[in-house]
Amino acid sequence: MSDGGQQAGAGSAFKYWAFISYSHADKKWGDWLHKALETYKVPKTLVGKAARHGEPVPGRIFPIFRDREELPTSADLGSVIAEALRQSRYLIAICSPRAAQSRWTNQEILEYKKLGREGRILALIVDGEPNASDGKPGFTAEMECFPEALKHPVGPDGQLDKTQQREPIAADARPDKDGKQNALLKLLAGVLGVNYDDLKRRDDERRRHRQRVVLATVSSLLVAFAGLATFAVSQWFRADASELRARKAASQAEFSLACKLIDLGENREAYARLAYALRLDPDNKVAATMGLSCIGQQTIPRERTSIVQSNDFTCASFSPDGRWVVTASFDGTARIWDAASGRPVGVPLQHSNRLWSAAFSPDGHRVVTASTDHTAQVWDAQTSQRVGRPLEHADAVYGAAFSPDGRHVVTAAWGENAARIWDAQTGQQVGRPLPHPKKVRHAAYSHDGRYIVTSCWDFAARIWDAGTGELQGQPLQHDDVVNGARFSLDGRHVLTCSLDKTARLWDAKTCKQDGPPLQHGGGVRWAAFSPDERCIVTACRDEAVRIWDVATRQPIGSPLRHNGVVHSAEFSPDGRSIVSASADNTVRVWHAATGRPAGLPLCHTNAVNFAVFSPDGRRVVTACDDRAARVWDWETGRPVGKPMLHGDKVKSAHFSADGKRIVTASADRSARVWDTESGRPVGELMLHQDTVADAGFSRDGKRVVTCSWDHTARIWDAATGQPIGSPLKDPQPLYAAQFSPDGRQVVTASWDRFAQIWDAATGRPVGAPLRHSGPVYSAAFSPDGTLVVTASDDHTARVWDARTGEPVSQP
Repeated sequence: MSDGGQQAGAGSAFKYWAFISYSHADKKWGDWLHKALETYKVPKTLVGKAARHGEPVPGRIFPIFRDREELPTSADLGSVIAEALRQSRYLIAICSPRAAQSRWTNQEILEYKKLGREGRILALIVDGEPNASDGKPGFTAEMECFPEALKHPVGPDGQLDKTQQREPIAADARPDKDGKQNALLKLLAGVLGVNYDDLKRRDDERRRHRQRVVLATVSSLLVAFAGLATFAVSQWFRADASELRARKAASQAEFSLACKLIDLGENREAYARLAYALRLDPDNKVAATMGLSCIGQQTIPRERTSIVQSNDFTCASFSPDGRWVVTASFDGTARIWDAASGRPVGVPLQHSNRLWSAAFSPDGHRVVTASTDHTAQVWDAQTSQRVGRPLEHADAVYGAAFSPDGRHVVTAAWGENAARIWDAQTGQQVGRPLPHPKKVRHAAYSHDGRYIVTSCWDFAARIWDAGTGELQGQPLQHDDVVNGARFSLDGRHVLTCSLDKTARLWDAKTCKQDGPPLQHGGGVRWAAFSPDERCIVTACRDEAVRIWDVATRQPIGSPLRHNGVVHSAEFSPDGRSIVSASADNTVRVWHAATGRPAGLPLCHTNAVNFAVFSPDGRRVVTACDDRAARVWDWETGRPVGKPMLHGDKVKSAHFSADGKRIVTASADRSARVWDTESGRPVGELMLHQDTVADAGFSRDGKRVVTCSWDHTARIWDAATGQPIGSPLKDPQPLYAAQFSPDGRQVVTASWDRFAQIWDAATGRPVGAPLRHSGPVYSAAFSPDGTLVVTASDDHTARVWDARTGEPVSQP
């Protein structure tokens, strides 16, 4: 079998090598495992040999199915997920207390067992304790990491037989067990049908070889550039003292990180970092020659014009005049940016759940956003204020676009299996819905406004009469989910893109394919014409943006590379630039002619867990995976004061109402108050028994409320860090806590599927729990304190009456 990308289907009925099942809360583990499996190169000495399952060992295991963002919200898994399970050779369950409580993870495992493949299920333990719910000494039931469907066989009735118990085949990624790398090798051994020892031995040999290569390279660098180093030192002493200290600190940090990368065998990145640390590669020329052109921009301290983005970008597009870029993000915010400088413009456009699309109106004065909070919303681009009421749906909205005259908006109503047309000014629905057999992914107008094109999960796109709502011709059929579709400027063609790894051109009148498909190395997330329609740009799951010649259907130049799945890519109105949005937490602008980056990416130097503005809007505080919170002047892109350091990842950071202090919450089991200007701590650490998930000030700034995975929320004196009153005790881990505006109550969000309002003085619950059918990840009071809004893993957000605990909105 070749070392290619189609091995899963070769010689078998399987399309995927494995299906990764995991809880939404374990997304980072899912991302890591998916990439690690698909990029693993099997040792050449094993390739082609007979595996335990009888087939030859492949060079790679590709593709792997993992798409939690596209799971349906209905009670059943949906045809796409069910079909993916059927076409997967193995199922890998990522096991944690979150997975054990996840309805979707349990259902996916159960459905896979119903296929008669119980022996093909592998488990990866990342947190919690196996069989803790069975009364294991020293552990509580809440620590259980195995989903019920993993522990029991399927009976003749198709349900779990809980009278019998199975011991899953598990790799344990916890640091005190197998560890991350060895756990990966155990899973690979199971999927490939080879011995773990063979993979382990060759992995150790490969790592030692890389270490030798890197050390030899570093030695050569040190010898070859000793003279340059001497010259650099002499130049340093001519610099002022502050610049000297900054450069030395950067060099030491990069040198330290490079040494760690050598130990991990990451010799290419280590080489580039060492070159920078030694001041031999200030312009990243060494990094560029090694395929690491973004190293200096993303991870090495440099002057930059933009610093924060708290989650994956899902969409980016230019304004009609090309001056601005609007982005949409998984953190529920859309932002407008200056395309030339990369600086944010105005305040974020905020939804209560993740955003899937954002687009300007034809005159550039408005923006329309689409969100999984069941709404689309029109905004004033200058003031960031809402225009009209929200365009309310019964389920998530995956796409929204203006009509050419700006009077209407068309939305892709995910769970409603329909597209809908709305009055852009009033938010009133216009005409009847455009019905589809399955979920609608995208919708857009033709440039004359007469037609609408939609893409659907039934592997097809459709063309509709915008005035009558009538279907035009036959569906435009692909071999997998169609992610997007749009008309050419003259209306003669429709461009579609699909997870079948192609983009295609169709004749809009005959609905027949026009020319060969544009083939890619992964599913195509987006495709768009250049303004002159001579080129097409595509965004792909293989982490690349590609430019294509429409006449020849051939790619132009080399792919434009990101470090994560690329969600969208668009030409600027003048065709000179391309903007792309990626899961690597960056948006990039490229020169279309040369394929080179234009300016710096809009990104943070590490994974950002949280980012909020100060009350006056002049500063931003970020909470980061590098164990620090930082305050930034967002206009200059420079930090203010010192980093606020914890012993583990910082989960959240909030300003006090006067902006003078910040409270941080950390996985090191503590929260702390800091002085905004100096970055120095105020008072003592506020300690819990487990990760502190959230912390916030009362409105007067005199108290702090914290909540933790240790099942408690606590109130503290903000000046001293001393506890006030009794803990607020919950049966399950807590994820969010907030004071009411008057400070008399606290609302918490819990893993046990409800939010609760508490009396801040007595620590007693007020009223009945605000119940969901899945874990609740956030809860907050309205500004007047009369309402509470909650967001849950059950795919709903709800608004409640804070006095009665009754819902006041439909989920």
